[in-house]
Amino acid sequence: MTRVNSGITTAVGMLSLKLHSGKWNCDICRSERLRVLEEKLRLAHVQIEKLTRRNKALGEQFRLAEKGNDVEEGHGDGKAQKRSV
Repeated sequence: MTRVNSGITTAVGMLSLKLHSGKWNCDICRSERLRVLEEKLRLAHVQIEKLTRRNKALGEQFRLAEKGNDVEEGHGDGKAQKRSV
């Protein structure tokens, strides 16, 4: 193997290029993709927490409305306004 071929082989080996889903990916690309997916997962968890709080607040409004009590209108974010039902 010549020095040029050896260098090319080493460079390709260092990048460890692989065919995945029809695209060539290197270790850097895969780690960046993992980072992006982890961030999307984190944001999804935050959204789930917000929606859970909102659902809980709406459930409480519904229970109060069934009883005919004053209902606090809000979005589960602490910014509620009272109204009579």
